[in-house]
Amino acid sequence: MFISLFAFAHGSGSYIFAIFDEFASNFSLVLIALFELLAVSYVYGLKRFHDDCELMTGKRPSMVILLSWRYISPILLLVIILATVKQFSVEITYDAWLDDHMESKEWPTWCVILGAILVGCCTIWIPLIMVLNIFKVYLLPKEELSRASFPIDELRDYHGLQEDGGRQFGRWERVLFGFTNDDDY
Repeated sequence: MFISLFAFAHGSGSYIFAIFDEFASNFSLVLIALFELLAVSYVYGLKRFHDDCELMTGKRPSMVILLSWRYISPILLLVIILATVKQFSVEITYDAWLDDHMESKEWPTWCVILGAILVGCCTIWIPLIMVLNIFKVYLLPKEELSRASFPIDELRDYHGLQEDGGRQFGRWERVLFGFTNDDDY
């Protein structure tokens, strides 16, 4: 309520909205998507996620999907992040309505700082939770964590999959992703 009184009561509401739109939406989502891809592909393990997808759907993800998760999407997201940072470092402008025409103006320093705070508020949780997990500090009680489960046996029965994990990976899966037929997570 305070922000709306401050922003919209004095005729600057569209500018406050532009700050949120410019900084908080796109850049934060791309950063979060990159962290998710890296976590699934490299920390959790693409083979483990591959097996989980097979358990949930009954089919293996295609080679194109695996290539996208492992290589293509992280590279493209990194390019987008670098291009955005380069664009922000050159000049950050907004369109202002002056009498009878639109003019491009540079954001004041406090707006850029507010934008950085907005991006930080959205993305700080990823490295914070990672550091807490490294030091074995959990935000939820142990009994809450133990209730989370993945119904492996029920899904294997439903999709008719073998319990021994005797899936044989093809040559390209072994070469491109490092999958082996005798991996024990």
